[in-house]
Amino acid sequence: MCQEDLSEADVRAIRKARGFSAEQAATRTLLETFFLSDIGLEAALAVLSLQEIALLHLLNFHGGSESLPIFARIYGAEKRSYYARTFTQRYKETCKQVRYALVRRGVLLMAQDHQDMRAETKMERWRFAFPREFAPFLPSPFQSVAKFEREGDLQVRAFQQMLREFIQRGSGEPKRGNPLRLVKGELRLGERAFSVEALREWQWERWRAKVPPPRRPAAAIRRGDSPDPVTAIVYLLSCLGECEWVLPEELTLPLRVFCDAELDVQAACVAGWRWGCLECLGVDGQVYYRLPAAEGAVVGSTVEDFSAYLEASPDRRLVIDVERVPYHVLEQIGAISDLEVSDNALLASPNLVRLGRSFESLRGRSLLAWLADHASPFAESLQIAEKRWGKLILHENLLLARVSDLALRVQLEQAFPGQIVILSDDYVAFPCALLEAVEKAVDKWGYVIKTA
Repeated sequence: MCQEDLSEADVRAIRKARGFSAEQAATRTLLETFFLSDIGLEAALAVLSLQEIALLHLLNFHGGSESLPIFARIYGAEKRSYYARTFTQRYKETCKQVRYALVRRGVLLMAQDHQDMRAETKMERWRFAFPREFAPFLPSPFQSVAKFEREGDLQVRAFQQMLREFIQRGSGEPKRGNPLRLVKGELRLGERAFSVEALREWQWERWRAKVPPPRRPAAAIRRGDSPDPVTAIVYLLSCLGECEWVLPEELTLPLRVFCDAELDVQAACVAGWRWGCLECLGVDGQVYYRLPAAEGAVVGSTVEDFSAYLEASPDRRLVIDVERVPYHVLEQIGAISDLEVSDNALLASPNLVRLGRSFESLRGRSLLAWLADHASPFAESLQIAEKRWGKLILHENLLLARVSDLALRVQLEQAFPGQIVILSDDYVAFPCALLEAVEKAVDKWGYVIKTA
C-alpha cells in the first residue's frame, strides 16, 4: 500500500492524523514500518463515528480483506438505476469516503488485488483491511455502557427441566424435543457425548432458532457477508470489559452494521437469556445484558462441594442429584462411568475402559480425589488405573490374524460388521468367540489358514 497505492496527499494526511514525525514518514519504507505501530492510533480512532467503529469491528470479525460494497452499509452507494449503472458509478463516492475517512485517518489498509480475474475495473480490485495489530485499540462499539459490580441472573432452568424429564421417563420413549438419551451407559446430547462444549453449542442452536437470520433485499445481499444475529451479538458483547453491561438498544446500531438489516434486539436478548447464553441484570426498571461473567456459570452451578450432589448408595453405585450437579462435574463423571436411570435417579458405576481413556486428562482433579475417599467402587477402579498407568495394556480374549489380501479384509469387515478391527501392517483383530465363524467363512471363500 505505502509503496504503490498512496498518493502524496494520502501520505501527508496519514502523517498528520497519526502524528508521525518528519523522520518517521521521511520515506515510504519508513511510513510502512511505523504505520502498524500504535503511534497516534488511539487518537485517530477516537474521532471516528459509531458507525465507522462498528464497521471496523465487522472487518476485525471477518479478518482478511473486503471490497467496496461492504462500506456501502454506512456510506451508502449510488442507488439510481441500480442494475444499469456500472460498479465504478455505484461505488465511486463510497470509495472516496472510505479513503478520506479511514485510509487517510491511518486506521485502514488499502491495496489493489491483481489476482481477482473477475474484476474488470480498478474500482473493483480495491481491497481494504483492518490490521489485526490495531484490534486491541478498537473503541467500544457502544455509545454508553453501565458498570455494576454484582452478579446477574443466568437462566439454567431450560436444561435442568430437560434433565428432570429425562430422569422421570427412565428407559421409556424419548420425549419429543428432549435430545438427552443413554446409549450403552453414555449420556448423549443429540448425537454427541454430553459435555460442557456440546451443551453450550446446543444452547446456541436453540437461541439461533429463536432469532432467525433477517431477510435482506437484493441490494443488501451484495454488500458483503453478514454473520448471523446470534454470532454478531456474542462478538459485540465480548467487547465489554469487566463488570460492564449494556441495554439492548445499545446493540441496535452495531447490529445494523453487522447484519445489514434491522433486528428486534430486545427479543433477541430475551431469547439469549432464556436459553442460558446471556446474563441479565435489572436496575431501576431497566434490563441490562452481557455474556456470562464466569465460564463455568454458562452451564450451571460451580459448587465444588461434591457431597452436596453426589452420594454413594448401598448398592455401590453413585447417586447424582441432577438438580444441583455442575455440568462440568457431570461431564467428568460421564467420562469415567456407566450411567443408568433407576427409580427417578441418575446412577453411575465405574467403567475401567472409559476411566483408562480419560485418566490422563482427569488425573489430579478434585473430583477423583473425592471419589477415592467417598465411593469405594470408584476408589478400587482408580487404584487399578493408577497401578496400570504408563503401561501398555492389551485387551483380553482377542485373536490377531494377518490378512495380506485386501479383498479378504473387506469381505471380513462386511461379513462381521463391528466385530473385525483393522490394525496396521495387514493385521486384524476379533474376539476369540468369533474364531469358528471366521474360519468357516475364510475356508468357504477359498483361502488358506495358517495358525501360529
